[in-house]
Amino acid sequence: MTINWWLVARIVCYVFLLIVSIGENPFITAIAVLGLVLDIAGYLWERHQRNQHDQSQQQ
Repeated sequence: MTINWWLVARIVCYVFLLIVSIGENPFITAIAVLGLVLDIAGYLWERHQRNQHDQSQQQ
């Protein structure tokens, strides 16, 4: 399994944005949280799809 460096970079940016924006701007904080949630959910969904595909290949 290869590392998706674009995903890693986006998550690092969202975490940095979240750290910087907490207590300063609730709108930016919400955007950072939403971005993190969507990226992580997308990663988990792709992994689930890949596992489903791999299982169907084995049968």
